[in-house]
Amino acid sequence: MTLTLLVVGALFALSWAVAFFAHSLATVFIVVFVVFVVVFVATIAGHRIRARLEARKSSRLVSSWVSQTPRD
Repeated sequence: MTLTLLVVGALFALSWAVAFFAHSLATVFIVVFVVFVVVFVATIAGHRIRARLEARKSSRLVSSWVSQTPRD
């Protein structure tokens, strides 16, 4: 009886340790995934903002160049 209780207790402790480890690992994976998504979205947003500023700058250059050309 004592051996049975000892084995059951050991299995319970082992299963608890495995569950705790799996939960910790899942938490780490979730944090890494969220950080990856945030960096990915920020990179896309940064590229879009930079492209929009470049397009606005080149549009100003073209419009100033067009306004300086002589008209017939």
